[in-house]
Amino acid sequence: MILSKSNVIKAPLNAHRKIIKGVVMINGVPACRLVRVYAGIGGRLLAQTLSNKNGDYEFVLPHQPSYVVAAFDHLKNYNAVIQDNVVPK
Repeated sequence: MILSKSNVIKAPLNAHRKIIKGVVMINGVPACRLVRVYAGIGGRLLAQTLSNKNGDYEFVLPHQPSYVVAAFDHLKNYNAVIQDNVVPK
């Protein structure tokens, strides 16, 4: 299981909000899986969602210096996949 590179986009509606989006893939096939995002400093869970049938996920988040994004396989066939130090641009 892999997470595509998460995209962090400046949210135009509010300078204090960021959007993180990406795709969950298993062996090159998009997958619906639980995705969580944590504060990079302190590790607090900020949000969670299920990726859609195309593997896409998106979060609108409060601004943080960095984030940690993790995808989990509820079928337990794969270990969790983590992207650490996702930094807003």
